[in-house]
Amino acid sequence: MHKATLLALALMPVALPAAAQTRSLELGVGVASASYINFGGSAPGSSAGRFAIGGQAVQFGVYLAPSIAIEASVIVGYDQASDQHLWSLQFDLGVPIYLQHNWGHQGTYVTPHVGVVHASYTDGISTSQLKIGVGVGRKFRFSGVISGRIEVRLSRVGEDDALGFVTARSYTSVSGLGGVSIFIH
Repeated sequence: MHKATLLALALMPVALPAAAQTRSLELGVGVASASYINFGGSAPGSSAGRFAIGGQAVQFGVYLAPSIAIEASVIVGYDQASDQHLWSLQFDLGVPIYLQHNWGHQGTYVTPHVGVVHASYTDGISTSQLKIGVGVGRKFRFSGVISGRIEVRLSRVGEDDALGFVTARSYTSVSGLGGVSIFIH
């Protein structure tokens, strides 16, 4: 018994750094996205579609285990309709759960997420809305530290009535996104 304990203690300096080397941080950038938003109903103006190319989304993930991470995302958006301009900034916090145990480099995952959507309009009105949803995606390993990602998300965003009246209606969105991730070991 004492020999096994001494052996375990002696191997600890070797085993701990080896285990730490498999953990990783992930930095991701969005390459393209498409979304459909529905405010409820079928009247004109009750839905909208959007397609974007470029790095409008940035993600940072910290892996807690080979199949679980915590991932923070920042998404910037700009829309224009007639003379109205809208800037939006979204902060999301998700917990990707991977079906494979490979520190998120490849495979299928499910991500519950919560967040805040902040929007500023040309007329000076600003809103902040709570967002909750789930995503399902897949990662493809391109090389040792680079992976591609595709994901489909379903989100529900609540209305903003902080000023005593509704300044932003609630809506449901379905979005697809593609991006590239770099892993730091």
